[in-house]
Amino acid sequence: TAYGISPSTIASTVQTAFQGTVATQIRLAGEEYDVLLRLKEENRRNETDLKKLYLPTATGGMVPLAEVVDFVQTTGPNKIRRENQTRQVQVTSQIVGSDLGKITGIIKERIQREIILPPNYDIVFAGNIKEMQEAFGALTLALLMAIVLVYIVIAIQYENLVHPLAIMGSLPLSIFGVSWSLLLTGRIFDVSAFIGVIMLAGIVVNNAIVLVDYIETLRSRGMERIDAILEAGPTRLRPVLMTTLTTVLGLIPLALGIGEGSEMNVSLATVVIGGLTFSTVLTLVIVPIIYSVLDDLAVWTKRTILRKTGVTLEYRR
Repeated sequence: TAYGISPSTIASTVQTAFQGTVATQIRLAGEEYDVLLRLKEENRRNETDLKKLYLPTATGGMVPLAEVVDFVQTTGPNKIRRENQTRQVQVTSQIVGSDLGKITGIIKERIQREIILPPNYDIVFAGNIKEMQEAFGALTLALLMAIVLVYIVIAIQYENLVHPLAIMGSLPLSIFGVSWSLLLTGRIFDVSAFIGVIMLAGIVVNNAIVLVDYIETLRSRGMERIDAILEAGPTRLRPVLMTTLTTVLGLIPLALGIGEGSEMNVSLATVVIGGLTFSTVLTLVIVPIIYSVLDDLAVWTKRTILRKTGVTLEYRR
């Protein structure tokens, strides 16, 4: 400060001398070239050369660099990276032999077990893992909205809030098929597979709708509930299998990865095939059970309410 030299002046002088600064540009044969101003190579090799630098003072004189700074040999970063005014160090790597989610889990586990962070330090996962987490968050919201919208449409059509729950019971059944299909094929649950799950929310309910709708039709004709279920299963087996097979067979070429660029959608096709197949097999067994349980629950609720009002409800199974 005695010479009126600021730290930025020192830094710019050293940078110009050793790294160079673009002073101007020249044009040759219609092309522009930068003119780099810096010391000759023999004058910028070691600390001695650095001490020979002179700095301009506020009074117009020159002072050696050694007069205003202390030279200490140490280590430091060759580049300082900041994000939101916070200094950071970025560590990157390639993925080999596994998927992004599994490797991220292993890294997080080892960091928690083996690394003790000093105060004011933090580890943040970014890059592809951050993009994947953001995508999964958005797709989770889309899946929930799809389930809600499907339920609303079915409830409006049936004018009933209970029976649509029996139909929606086919959705959890497809999750088992999704898991086993990915496990057997060795594929990962990526964004494409998640989109396939969202598609299943609107596909797997079709078979349950066909079954429950026919049960309701038979009961409206005066048939008992158990008899209606036993009659609807074999009767609707054929259209259920036709619907499933046409969808599954149509997706097999995509699941095999045939064609250029199709490998991006193999997870989607695998998820849909596995989820739909597994759900179809269990729909003919599990959905009637769920339907019966919910129907009993609805009757019990009505009886309880009517009993309090002094009205008796007769119910036939």
